[in-house]
Amino acid sequence: MASETHEEEEYFPSFPSKLFHMVENDKYNGIIWWTENGDGFFICKEREFVKSDILDKYRVKSYGSFTRQLGKYGFHKKRRQTQERANGPSSYYCHDEGYFKRGCKDLLVNIIKKENQGTKKETSSKAGKD
Repeated sequence: MASETHEEEEYFPSFPSKLFHMVENDKYNGIIWWTENGDGFFICKEREFVKSDILDKYRVKSYGSFTRQLGKYGFHKKRRQTQERANGPSSYYCHDEGYFKRGCKDLLVNIIKKENQGTKKETSSKAGKD
């Protein structure tokens, strides 16, 4: 059984797969959870996220690096869509292309990390050469 899980982890992109497992894990239901219709997820405020063991369990360095990874993989935060829980309001995220859905783990293969567009310094120096 352990080798099955290992193969599965190699098949899916690592960050989307970790994220899917986080959202699916009932232990973190107050930290990160699916929207009612399953087309996105909510994340509680940073303080609660960091207080949980989610960073260690999923080998995430910090809340900031976690949210940066969301952006790199095509997730975005929807404004004005929050859900109150006991630990306060939360933020709603969804995938730009709709490949992150409850019960659709097979769609994760379509979530690709965006290529780096270069640093601001590189971009400005290229702009000056024209």
